[in-house]
Amino acid sequence: MALSGAELLEQLRPALNQVEQDRLKHLADFTKQQPLCFFAWAIVAVLTIVAFVFMPDPIVAIFGIVGGGGVWYWYSTPARRFRAGYKRELLPRIAEQFGDFTYSLTGGIHLARMKPSRILPPSDRYKREDHFAGNFEGVRIEFNEAILQQRRRSGKRTHYVTVFKGLFVLLDMNKNFEGHTIVRKDAGVLNFFGSFGSLERIKLEDPDFERQYEVYGSDQVESRYLLTPAFMERLKKLNDSVGAQGMECAFYQNRLLVLMKHNKAMSSDGLLEPGSLKEPVHQADSIAKIADEFAAICGIVHELKLHERTGI
Repeated sequence: MALSGAELLEQLRPALNQVEQDRLKHLADFTKQQPLCFFAWAIVAVLTIVAFVFMPDPIVAIFGIVGGGGVWYWYSTPARRFRAGYKRELLPRIAEQFGDFTYSLTGGIHLARMKPSRILPPSDRYKREDHFAGNFEGVRIEFNEAILQQRRRSGKRTHYVTVFKGLFVLLDMNKNFEGHTIVRKDAGVLNFFGSFGSLERIKLEDPDFERQYEVYGSDQVESRYLLTPAFMERLKKLNDSVGAQGMECAFYQNRLLVLMKHNKAMSSDGLLEPGSLKEPVHQADSIAKIADEFAAICGIVHELKLHERTGI
């Protein structure tokens, strides 16, 4: 059963009250140490400048940066403790409210299960957190926050560039698809450069969807059977519930994988992050968003009737 944001807040009220008390404690700690941190930063800056005047060596600047970083770690400690407590106390309880679901802070969907989808950008590093997993009407559902990074070389230096930051949603079904179907954001004149080899372009009935997305598939009949106007509306609702910048999905083997990129407002804070340390937890938008997300994912399962279909 999918709860609304208001219903979820009501169910979580006892836990929210406890987390709110913890927030107030961490806020008090932050308020006390804030002037001390500013004073410490000033001392580090003055000592670094004076030392650099007498010994103009890059190592002095490095020590200054390290010292400033240490002060920043101290400065941000109350906020980090609040974030950890928020996730530890609330997110497992949120998972329980939606049935047979569990939550893991550091877990995530394995890349090996998603790579055959052909929609993951090439990457060398996969960072993941906030993993929800469970079953809804016989369909295995997993989703987690994810960052994919590519390794780049510049001269002798190696650095990593983020190629995806957002949400992975994977549905494991009780049947295999005969073909492979991919939905992605319309790339306009760049469509030609982003084709999928043996997959051909599929034209659909929904003109609004066609303007926003392009579809490729190995089986025209199956692709149109899966991507009904009602299902495509469910996809758009899922994208809207998260507030994502863009969405791609793929039907392959016995799975449906959906990728949703964070927009700029979410780029530094993921979907499941608490609000500011100065903001009461009862006002946190993330709780309502996770309720909307669960409802949208369950709606996709209903629309596809994955637990009932046995063939195309």
